[in-house]
Amino acid sequence: MRRISLLLFCIFELLDQNGENFQLYDHYGMGIVLDFSTMWCGPCNTAAFSAQEHYDHYIELGLLYATVLIENEDRDAPSVADALRWADTHGITSAPVLVGDRSLLESSGGSWRLTGWPTFYLIDQEMEMYVSVRGWNEE
Repeated sequence: MRRISLLLFCIFELLDQNGENFQLYDHYGMGIVLDFSTMWCGPCNTAAFSAQEHYDHYIELGLLYATVLIENEDRDAPSVADALRWADTHGITSAPVLVGDRSLLESSGGSWRLTGWPTFYLIDQEMEMYVSVRGWNEE
């Protein structure tokens, strides 16, 4: 797995479902799970129903769980309203749901390599990405 530059984490700033700025580097010192999903993806929707549970469990262990929405149901860039609807639909009350778009993806000139939905990136306390997992299953 290739490493993503620490500089990219410094400039990773998106709005969350409440319209607040979320900067990844603000969470330096925590482990982070980033869930890249789309609103039209069945497995992404299934995984989202456990996002708040994962957030609650992992935050106690010093890990942050956050979802990055890349597309809405129409395959357009999501809005803050889309992210809020996603959070409400899936019972997400405190886990961040971030408003992304395709420009984040490597295939569009961005830095994140995704080959399927959802894709989870695990980032350690030093902001080193150490693994990605594509797809979702109950295990």
